[in-house]
Amino acid sequence: MIDISVIIVNWNTKTLLLDCVASLYQTTRAAKIEIIVVDNASTDGSVDAMRQSFPQVKIIENLQNFGFAKANNIGIRKAQGHYICLVNSDVKALDGVLDNMHTYMEKHSSVGALAPKIYGGDMQIQKNCREFPNVRNIFCEEFFLNRLFPRASVFRGRDMIDCNYDVEMEVEVLSGCFLMVRREAIDRVGLLDERFFFYSEDMDWCKRIYDTGWKLIHYPGAEIIHYGGASSDTAPIRFRLEMLKANWQYWKKHKNVIEFALFCLIEFAGKLGRAVGWFIINFVGSKSQPKAKMMAAAYGNMMKWLINPRLRKS
Repeated sequence: MIDISVIIVNWNTKTLLLDCVASLYQTTRAAKIEIIVVDNASTDGSVDAMRQSFPQVKIIENLQNFGFAKANNIGIRKAQGHYICLVNSDVKALDGVLDNMHTYMEKHSSVGALAPKIYGGDMQIQKNCREFPNVRNIFCEEFFLNRLFPRASVFRGRDMIDCNYDVEMEVEVLSGCFLMVRREAIDRVGLLDERFFFYSEDMDWCKRIYDTGWKLIHYPGAEIIHYGGASSDTAPIRFRLEMLKANWQYWKKHKNVIEFALFCLIEFAGKLGRAVGWFIINFVGSKSQPKAKMMAAAYGNMMKWLINPRLRKS
């Protein structure tokens, strides 16, 4: 009997992956776990290193990069545990995290998904529980109103930055970097939506779990460190576009026609403003000129993607 199936999707993060798996085994004493690594065609020797260091880990090798949602689903289909725990490769488990989360889920049958308290590499709390996106909070984020007026609740974004992360909270969206989901909840709502390549698949999953009546809980009785950006740092421009695509897919799936149209308008206007800003920086010959040129082009490509149906189908 397996209590928890840990699914780790890897793409060229060998060192972090080895450290992540080591920390999971070292900090789990009570729960019976299996670890399944789904590798998205890495070229850095991740698979060979994993087989040599942790022969007990189940490894699934994809012949191409299927993205986060599809790769996780491949792992979930092979999983035997009563709970599924999605874990990013750039995570370090702290003492008892899986044991404590398993105990909590066993005691609270109404909870469909659970996430621990998350620290960054600097050991500062990552306040990454979120509200579901809506026109107001997307507008505030796109035009920096949440940063200009951080204490005004009317201008807050999706991130729940004013909450106390040292206490247990029922929330709408939990981070997918370390997310434990009850098998019964998955059986009811289905697997991750594979139309999301990278980003927002966790938000979509939380939305479906939430809508079927399960609770989603931030649980500070379990803790991890999330270093962040391990895969996206290797191709930052590509992943900015992937984030836009993911958000677009979420709004198209969950919002009505008017809300979706407003989202597209807000995103286009926001990207236009950023492109103009970076173009000006490039034009005046700043020391940041190479980055400015790259960023202006990136936001230009995002605007093209938003308005060109052919690009969206590619």
